[in-house]
Order: sequence, then structure tokens, then C-alpha cells
Amino acid sequence: MERFTWRLIVSGALPGSLNMALDEVLLEAVRQGRCPPLVRFYQWQRPTLSLGYAQSAARAVNGGFCQEKGIAVVRRITGGRSVLHHRELTYAVVSPEKNAIFPGGIQNNYRVIAEVLGHALRRFGIPAVLASGRGRVPVDTDDFRHHICFHAPSIHELTVAGRKVAGSAQTRRQGCFLQHGSLPLEMDLELLGGALGTTASHKEAFPELADSIGWINRFAAKPVAADDLREAIEEAIAALWQVRLEREAVTAAEMAQAVDLQRSKYENDAWTFGR
Repeated sequence: MERFTWRLIVSGALPGSLNMALDEVLLEAVRQGRCPPLVRFYQWQRPTLSLGYAQSAARAVNGGFCQEKGIAVVRRITGGRSVLHHRELTYAVVSPEKNAIFPGGIQNNYRVIAEVLGHALRRFGIPAVLASGRGRVPVDTDDFRHHICFHAPSIHELTVAGRKVAGSAQTRRQGCFLQHGSLPLEMDLELLGGALGTTASHKEAFPELADSIGWINRFAAKPVAADDLREAIEEAIAALWQVRLEREAVTAAEMAQAVDLQRSKYENDAWTFGR
């Protein structure tokens, strides 16, 4: 029996700064009771490097390489490490912290959402399982590999053959949480390594990166498209969480708030590069 209705938003490809602004605006909308819990799916207009809230931009970004290759840089309000958003599907879940679906606590939220993602991936014959052992890797290091979200899995993150295939991050705000995550369909390792490391260091580490990082179509018997993956996740949410997803567009008011926040915060170098 369905518990209640969740809002479903499918945004398509947007600038990275607007994606981050929309996630924050929607977090506030759910927190303030102006809309029900929601899941949003989106993509990126161009390759974008997102930094975790506490990451040092000076240590984690090769600015010259990003500028040369047209890679945008944004900072998230969620924690974690750097993600190169390129050929992927991105999800965002916004919900009260504790309810019939989420028992409370950051790790429990990761687990509940990862179970849905794993269920969806297994529909394509991808044997995804939850990681169980590692904690979060420190980001206060000059070794660029430790700034890469997909370099090593943390507890309750999805892996295939020991390689991470979904990278998620979370923030909580006054009884509500936002978790968003990257589901890479393909991975451009040269672009990833160059965006994060010096030219010399990323080329030296390339064989290790190629061996340790996962992406969905690395393990799929035939290529998985973003829309097919999205539909599989929607079906998994409905089945495992027993909710009805009602598709809605972002409202004009929400978009106006997001554009204001995009300009004042997410396109502001003080926010993006000030740590």
C-alpha cells in the first residue's frame, strides 16, 4: 500500500551553478513545508567539477586545465570530495530527516537510498552491492587522488567488483536533508585527472585511476541510457519506498529563487574558491 505522494522533478541539462541553486531552493521548500518530499533528476550542460563544502579549492582544482578544457567549477552545500559531472545522471532526494522511509542518521539515509539505486542497477545486470568497510577519506592532502569522490568507496556506497559506481553527498538543515549523487554512465579519466591534478601528477597516477574508478557502462552488458536508468530508479523508489511519484515542473517562483541564488552564491568566486 502506498504511504504517500512524493514530488518528481526531471530537469534535463542545466548549468552547474543553477543545478546547485535549485537543490538548495528545493531543500528549503521541503523544510518549510511548501512541498512534499521529492526526488529530482538532472544533467549538466557542460563538464562541471563540483567541490565538497569543506574542500580546499587550491588543493582540489587545476584551474588552468579547467579553463583550457571549458570545465565549470562549482561548490556544493553537501560534504564529500570532488566529482566531475559529465556523462551521467544526477539524482537529488529531499525529505524530512526521520519518517517511515528514513529511520534517521546520515549513514541510514545513505543506505536506504543506495538500496534503491542498487535495485535499479541490477535490472541492467549490473551486480551492484553496498560497501561495508571504509570511512570517509580525509580531503586535507595534496595528493589529488584523495580529492576524487570515485577513488574509494565509503560505507553504504554502491560498488561493482570493488569499484564505486555512485557518488553521493548529504547535508541536513533543521530537520530536513538533501542527498544528491552522481551516477556516471561513462568516465573520461583524462578529463577527471587533469581537472584535479597537475599534468605530471595525474599522468603518473593514470593507471591506478583507470583500475580503481567505476562507472555504470563499464559493467553493463549493453549501454545504459540516462532515461532508462532514471525510469528504473523511479520504479525502484515506488516499489521499495511504497510511494507514488507525481511528476511536476519546477515552479516559476522556485526557478526565480534559484536564479537569484545562482547569481549571488553559486557564481560567486568567494563561495566557490574561498576555501
